[in-house]
Formats: sequence, C-alpha cells, structure tokens
Amino acid sequence: MIRPGSLLAAVTLASALIAPALGLEAAGQGADEIARWTAAKVVHYHMVGIYDGPAVIAYREPAGQATVSDRVEIDLDWDVKASAIVGEPKIVNAASEVRELRNTHSSCPPPTPDGPYEHFDVKTITAGGGALELKGIRSYPKIRVVSGCQGVQEPRTVRAWEQDVVERMTVPSPLMLAAPAHSVPNLTVSADKASFTITGGAWTWTYTPTVVN
Repeated sequence: MIRPGSLLAAVTLASALIAPALGLEAAGQGADEIARWTAAKVVHYHMVGIYDGPAVIAYREPAGQATVSDRVEIDLDWDVKASAIVGEPKIVNAASEVRELRNTHSSCPPPTPDGPYEHFDVKTITAGGGALELKGIRSYPKIRVVSGCQGVQEPRTVRAWEQDVVERMTVPSPLMLAAPAHSVPNLTVSADKASFTITGGAWTWTYTPTVVN
C-alpha cells in the first residue's frame, strides 16, 4: 500500500521547484500566462485522482492481497490568498476494481472475497494549513483467506469492516501549467497547457484550473 503523505510530499516538492523553473519560462513565451495566474484571487479546480497499485483487501490480514484501481473526481473553488475552500466541494467516487488476487507467498492460495472492496470513498473535504484533508471510508469485504500455508494450511474467514481513512494533499499552484517540460519531477503538463498531473506513490492526480476572478 502507498505510504501516507507520499502525494503530499510529491506536491510539496513540485511547489518548491516551480519558482526557479518559472524563471526560465518567464524569459520566454509564458510571461502573460504567469501574470494571469498570479493575479487570480479564486481558482476553480477540477481534480481527478486515480489510484492504481497494491492493497491488502482483507482487514488486517496480509494473506489477502490484490492490485486495486480506484478513482475520485473533485470540483472546488480555492481562495489563493487565504488558502481556503470557497463554497462546497463536489465529490464523485467511482467503484474500485480489484484484480490479481494473491497471497503473501506465491505458493499459497489467493483470497476469495464475498463482496466488493472499496479502496477510498471520499466523504468530506476540509482545508487547513494550506492543505486539503480528504476524509473517507475504506470498505473491506467478508473474505476467505489461507494464512500460514507453509506446510499447514489454515483457512479462515475475515469479517467485513469499514475503516476511516484520511489523506492530506496540498493544492498546487496553477502556475504549474507554465513549468517548462521536464523541469519538475513527477509533474506532467498537458500539450494544450490546460491541465497538469502530479504522481505520488500509487496515486496520480490531474488538475484542471480555471480563473473564477
């Protein structure tokens, strides 16, 4: 599973490196674009987060592992100066997809889930200290696993469970759109410079900012 804060660290690093990168861009064709974003007071963000990576889908039982894909879309208005959310964010969660069921050891039987696994259903979003705090639920299914199968198999059923999950992430500056290609690690700007993508751990977030005022 991803380390907590890996996306926060990736965005923080990108933010730290954006200023020197923009020094190069400002000398070229991007000066007007940089000035437009610098003058913005409120920016609307359409954010799409995609998780694709390993996960333990049995509650507190490492014998139940899989590769998981998940997706969440967020729309919010952001007060740049106050580092605060304006109004109520809109959240759209997609159902998780589970594949490549496996045990801790390749020689052991894979888990057998009885129901869906949901990696991260975001319920609320708050802002504090310049960062977003995403609070939600991770839902584990009732699942049959085999643990300790090195010599003796011990099949058992793990109960379904819902776990509170919190992810923190900074709101990256829309000036990321003006970053020169390959100037900031983990950052990719779209060809039309309408959106940018930052990767941290198994999460990939794509941001499409627009000026509100």
